[in-house]
Amino acid sequence: MGDLGTDRNQETYEILLDYYVNAGRLEDTWSMINEMKRKRFRLSSFVYSKVIGLYRDNGMWKKAMEIVEEIREMGMTLDRQIYNSIIDTFGKYGELDEAFEVFEKMKHEGVRPDILTM
Repeated sequence: MGDLGTDRNQETYEILLDYYVNAGRLEDTWSMINEMKRKRFRLSSFVYSKVIGLYRDNGMWKKAMEIVEEIREMGMTLDRQIYNSIIDTFGKYGELDEAFEVFEKMKHEGVRPDILTM
């Protein structure tokens, strides 16, 4: 991209990150996230929900939940996209009580469920 005179911006980083996540490339995903941090790009709920999904899809659902704790510790508000990733993670690993708890917390915090939540 740099050879073409085009600099990366938030959108291009997120597109590349989405590609790496969908390809299951954990190392490249973290490399991209670290580059975004170095360049002071904001790590959005999109980025975090993708990372949660990548860990989930690679059998590391507990690591995915550690990411959620990191998000909370940073003071970032959990939005629908992150809540959906958490609920999906618990659901795919048979942790249905936890998924329901998160769903109820989501509603209690005023985050409206959408079609992906159901």
